[in-house]
Amino acid sequence: MLAPSNHKAPRSESRDGLREVLSDDLGILGLIAAARVGKLLSLAAFALALAPPLSSGAAEGGPLRPVRIMPLGDSITEGTSGDATWRYWLQKSLEANGCVVDFVGSRRGVRYGQARFSDFDPDHEGHWGWTTAQVKAEIDRWASDAKPEIVLLHLGTNDLGSDPERTSAGLGAVVASLRRANPAVEIYLARLIPAAGVPDEVMRRTNDAIARLAAERDRPESRLIVVDQFTGFDPRADTYDGVHPNEWGERKMARRWFGALRGRLDCLRSAEELYRPTAYRILYRTQPRYVLSESAESWKSPPQPSLLGSVADARRGTRGWDRRQ
Repeated sequence: MLAPSNHKAPRSESRDGLREVLSDDLGILGLIAAARVGKLLSLAAFALALAPPLSSGAAEGGPLRPVRIMPLGDSITEGTSGDATWRYWLQKSLEANGCVVDFVGSRRGVRYGQARFSDFDPDHEGHWGWTTAQVKAEIDRWASDAKPEIVLLHLGTNDLGSDPERTSAGLGAVVASLRRANPAVEIYLARLIPAAGVPDEVMRRTNDAIARLAAERDRPESRLIVVDQFTGFDPRADTYDGVHPNEWGERKMARRWFGALRGRLDCLRSAEELYRPTAYRILYRTQPRYVLSESAESWKSPPQPSLLGSVADARRGTRGWDRRQ
């Protein structure tokens, strides 16, 4: 359930004249997979345009009704101590555009310690290190208890290296379980973010299988919509260890989820921009501490890995970025 709200109004101004450094990339459908299953995806996109949007409120003049959203996946969804998680940035973007949402799931917060921020709904169904088969074994209970209306599903990273069709079959079983709990559930199925060390061919085959699954199992009454989290995500710059998103990666993922939801939630029909709490400056690693880059104000994109130092350095505290207070 929603934690007590102590949110302050989102801030759009930058302090000290710093420029904001956020990408406007709002890709929605799988671009690479579309080349292989373009006709099916085109039909799915056409059906999506015709489907009625979900409401995030009651009748005019009545109390607002939160939309129940389940973030479902593995460690990329759960996060660990010090992570904001993509869940945080997505919720802030939705709230900034007037949406009322309730994140649901049996898990709260992050794996160890505390999340970077506490002013957001901590409920989710992300399970660190879990495979598709492990989630499949438990999803009936989770879905029955939480009864989500929308599911944001990024799952399969821990299956990379196994047969992509087996991964796809496991995801198909998860989809079936979600529909048993709610026949009208909307499921947003991610093409996986790339992982360092995983061959491009393995990533391509896995994400192609995910796109085929979505095209084959999409239904007018229960949408199964591909969200392209793969394209434009760089594990060298967007993660702290080659797999798990740093802040820049979290924000990228949130923007893709937001873009997919934009055409489905009526509160987002006129959405123009994402939540922008403050200005950021890029950090680079020196001994014995992080310092601000002298050219920070001129950056328009995340720094190259060489500016972040080693993976271990980038993993510390702010993941290579620092929120200016």
